[in-house]
Amino acid sequence: MDALQQTRLLKRMGIEVYFTEDGIWTMNDEDGELRLTIMATLAQNESKKTSMRVKAGQMVTFQKGGLRHRERAWL
Repeated sequence: MDALQQTRLLKRMGIEVYFTEDGIWTMNDEDGELRLTIMATLAQNESKKTSMRVKAGQMVTFQKGGLRHRERAWL
């Protein structure tokens, strides 16, 4: 939740942040922090899912005897 922490810090400093794609104003929106928290949570979950899929793919490649990209560089 680094984005949320940084946004809170900027708000305390009197610096407004506007998230253009989500339409979230940190100073004017009463529900801005709630929406930002939800968006940050969704992004974090998506990142975890992507990491799990990558690791699963690497495991399948390893089990099939394939080489990963880093190992190919040494050949």
